[in-house]
Amino acid sequence: LRSTLKERTTRRMLATQEEKGKATMFFLFLLLLSSGFVAEARLPKHQCRHGAPWKFDDAETYGDWLMDADLIRETLSESWSIPNREKINLDLPPEQRWLEIGAKYANQSYKIVEYFETFLPESVIKVLVEAAEKKVIANYSGFGDYALEMQGYATGLNISLGYIVLANLVYQLEHLGVACDNWNVTGPTGECWFSKKQTNKGPKGLCTSVVADDKDNRIFHGRNLDWNLEDDIKSLIIDVDFYKNASILYTGTTIVSFVGILNAAAPGRFSYSLDARCQGGHLIVNLIEAITKGAATPTQHARSIFDTADDIADFDGFIQAMSSGNLVDDAYYILGGLSQDEGAVVTRGRNRAVDVWRIGDTSNSSSWYRLETNYDHWLPAPSADDRRTPGMANMENLTQNGVSVSGLFDHVLSVWPTLNPHTDVSCVMAPWNATYECRVWGASS
Repeated sequence: LRSTLKERTTRRMLATQEEKGKATMFFLFLLLLSSGFVAEARLPKHQCRHGAPWKFDDAETYGDWLMDADLIRETLSESWSIPNREKINLDLPPEQRWLEIGAKYANQSYKIVEYFETFLPESVIKVLVEAAEKKVIANYSGFGDYALEMQGYATGLNISLGYIVLANLVYQLEHLGVACDNWNVTGPTGECWFSKKQTNKGPKGLCTSVVADDKDNRIFHGRNLDWNLEDDIKSLIIDVDFYKNASILYTGTTIVSFVGILNAAAPGRFSYSLDARCQGGHLIVNLIEAITKGAATPTQHARSIFDTADDIADFDGFIQAMSSGNLVDDAYYILGGLSQDEGAVVTRGRNRAVDVWRIGDTSNSSSWYRLETNYDHWLPAPSADDRRTPGMANMENLTQNGVSVSGLFDHVLSVWPTLNPHTDVSCVMAPWNATYECRVWGASS
């Protein structure tokens, strides 16, 4: 009887602790809401409801940026640099993996702090950093082992763990505190909903990705990341070789302080890139998903798949892995394999794959590639942000004979409007021969 009572007491205590953890997380998110930066009632009116018309498809309101000659000329004159390439040893304990990289960039860690100080009041930052360091890291199960990696990163960078935790959330949940003069009108954000000021010079989506068969039926994978980052943050973009058992398991692109991967390729296996769906979704729903289900951010979920790449038998297994698992928000996973028809766009809902669109699924002339921007492929792209049509035209002009690293860089990814004012990174990957090349636009590396 005593043993039974003890077990019941223990279960109650554990349940109470879990509820306290969830309550703490909920309190933090309420704090974010009350700060005035993420109020649901003030979210953009064009937040996506799948299948509904896009309410920002209005050239009079948003400007015809696609035809702006000055904008085109300025964008296409941008220079690019090659990001630094770093190494991570996955055989190390999680808290030690990012120590060396953190120490290398410690003299630039002020850029991460300034990122938040630019957009948030000092009083709010202080509370958020403390809550993130003491509460979120302990109670948000969606981080998994990556919580320990963040602790090591903070030590290496010599900044508060709270900043690292916030960085790994705010890059994902972009509604938090972005100033209007740098408001990212791509992807999760859209119009500046806390000000009458509008930023019309650019697309309303986030990224373009393409996966294609070449003339020899080998897969190439290209992507543009259109995140509209400040130059200080662009200078922290790095490519990372992730080692396991003394061999490269995969290479991924990320930002110093960020443990997720924006795109990645595992040599001899597969590749991935992320495009935003539904403008990142509704922030409040995203937060509830994180609290109640311990959902992962799409970039950390992708990394967890690549961390276990040895366990995935083939391309079909890769699609299945990327199609499952709870996500904080909707996303498009663009996936590449090694050989003919091993390319797909996985349209992800938070808890399942809504659609898998594979190369070769159709018999039309475009069946040798799949190009995704930020809209469900079975629906028309809004005219105010139709990067899909010119992107596909560029692929048709390239043809399968032209598919290569230089072909994708020079004739698709560097061509307007796939390359646009908000493009930060362009990458081409080919797992069949371990190609992984990226360019950072407009910032010295």
